[in-house]
Amino acid sequence: MTTTQKKEIVDNILELLIQLTEDGENSAPQSAKASTADKVEMLTIKESAALISGLS
Repeated sequence: MTTTQKKEIVDNILELLIQLTEDGENSAPQSAKASTADKVEMLTIKESAALISGLS
């Protein structure tokens, strides 16, 4: 998994979190990109901490 792919995953997570925290919005995300063709790779805690500043 490349750094670009990891950053894209983090960006997608942040976008979903922002949608969840919007005032009065409890509906499903409108622009969710669910692709079953893409292989999902989980990040370790160490990898996640390296990608997100302030995370330890």
